[in-house]
This record gives sequence, C-alpha cells and structure tokens, in this order.
Amino acid sequence: MKILFPYFLCFIVLFSCSKNDTSNMVQEEEKEEVFTVNFSSDKQKIKINNSISFQDLSKGEIVSRAWSFPGGDPTTSTNELPTVVYKNAGIFDVSLKVKSTSDEVTEIKKGFIEVSEERESGTIPEDYVLRIDFDNSVVDKSENNNSTEPINLMYIVDRFDDENEAGVFSAESKSNIKVSHSNAISLDKEMTIAFWFYYQEQQDNSFFTLVEKTNPDAGGHSRYGMWVYNGGIIELCIEPDTCPQSLCQECLDTVQPLVINTWHHLVGTFDGDTLKIYVDGKEESSKNISNSGISQTQHELYIGTDPYNSNQNFVTGYMDNLRLYKRSLSNSEIQSLFNE
Repeated sequence: MKILFPYFLCFIVLFSCSKNDTSNMVQEEEKEEVFTVNFSSDKQKIKINNSISFQDLSKGEIVSRAWSFPGGDPTTSTNELPTVVYKNAGIFDVSLKVKSTSDEVTEIKKGFIEVSEERESGTIPEDYVLRIDFDNSVVDKSENNNSTEPINLMYIVDRFDDENEAGVFSAESKSNIKVSHSNAISLDKEMTIAFWFYYQEQQDNSFFTLVEKTNPDAGGHSRYGMWVYNGGIIELCIEPDTCPQSLCQECLDTVQPLVINTWHHLVGTFDGDTLKIYVDGKEESSKNISNSGISQTQHELYIGTDPYNSNQNFVTGYMDNLRLYKRSLSNSEIQSLFNE
C-alpha cells in the first residue's frame, strides 16, 4: 500500500490540473469578441460642395482605423466619425482599414458615394411671396416667413433621387399643409403658382386640391388655386373682384391629362387679363377674361385639400419646389424654373 499511494496521488493531481486548464480555455473563448469591420454614412447622394458624415460600425478590440475617401476632403482620416466634403462630381469608393489586437481587415464599398453637379439654369425669379422646398420640412423660405403647418405629411426622394426632398400627399393618411392667412399671399392683381407634381391617379372624377386660397364665406368658391381631376386634367381658377357678391369663378383647364407616375412642372399665371397654364415649361392653354383683379379673403391657403368643402377629399401624389408670386412670370422665367 505504501508503494501505490504516491502513484495514486499523482494521478489525482494530474487529473485536477487538466480539468482546471480546460475550464480556463472555455472561459477565454467565451470572452473573445468577434472582430468585424463595417461602416455607414448619413447619405450617399449629394450635390458638389456638400458634406457627408461617416460612422465606423466595426466590432472588437480596435487598435487603430484608417479611412480612405478618394475625391473627398479630407482624403484620409483616423476618426471614428469623420465628416467629408466632396467638391467635384463623380462616383467614389470609400474604404476603412481597421486593426485589432490580433488581426487587420479592410472594408471597401465600391461606388458608395454619388456627387452631382449643381444644376445650371437661367435667372430664377426670387421675388416669391411663398416658397416651400419640401427639404424634409415645409418651412416658408420667403422673406415673409409665412406660418405653415404640415398634417400627416411624409417625405420621399425627388426627381433627382435626392432623399427627403419631396412631400408625400396621401388620401389614405389625409395629408395636407395649412398656410395661415397673410397679406403676402393675398394676391390681388396678378399671380403665379409654380411647383413640381408627381400624380398618382385617383379614379373618381372629383376635384382634388393642389393649391387653394379658400373662401368658405362665398359658397365655397376659392379666391385662386389649382386642382387636378378626371385622371390628370389640371384646372386653374381665380375669383375676379368684379363678380357680383364674389360668387363666380373664371377657370382654365389643360387639354391633355398628366402622364401618371411622372414628375411634371406645373405653372398657373394670371396677369389681370389672361389665365395661362404651363406644363413642363411650355404653355398648355390660355383664356382671356375681362380686366379684373382677384377677390380677397382672410382664410387660409391649403395644399392638398380644401377643409371647407362639404365633400372634402385629399390628393395623392408627390410635390416639390412650390413657389407663389404676386405677379405673372414671363415665359423665360417659367423656363428657368423648369430647368432649375
């Protein structure tokens, strides 16, 4: 028995040591974090001289990082959240090399950034009395700073594929915009209404409000406005100040309906004698009326609906770059807006 005891004790000790080593290895494996490399940006499409913010989404024990921004300023960075300005048009790669305590990995995203030229145009009139760009907001950018209230409005890419640069109007969500009354938008002698519109056809023959200065005190007749009906026909109306009791309207329709699910530039003008509608920079129709001004009202201007209509409805489509002028724009000015 005395001879066997040392061997038995040694076996127990060895077994115990082996068991502890295995446990430590499992714990170390559980602690080891997977090393991955990835990144994102706040946008991928911009115009020249605009900036993009990047974020390193890599995981693991990071020792260092090295960004590469061909075509950007700066062209390289070691920051976790770099901001880069792109001064030239083009499509650019972005890469990120990350080093951990045990490895080094590079993530390259080909053609990740698209930078477009500023769009050239002629002289664009800036004497608007209301300007809504729909750049993720409906703030009036005219000097009048008119009060605007979006209701259930969302945003989508515009005709240039710039994100959140057009307003989404939906009959289902009853989206619209209320612009409070002001002297600035009380057009009295001349007017121009201009905007981009992407119509998603509504099947019934109702009139759907695009832009309308309302007047519920005169039988529902609006002071001025534009509507879409009958599958894409555009109507432009004013209520002349010569109307008895302000209960009549002068209206003009386009001959052809809009092409559905396509961006169109729509302009309606009145110069005191003639109503005109322009579609995509070209005069579509005109109508001479007796010399008059435009009747006035203290009520709001609405975009996308008329809440005072007994059969209230809501337009479905996208809108962008809305401008309202207190005068009739010339053909060349309307062409400049179209080319903007």
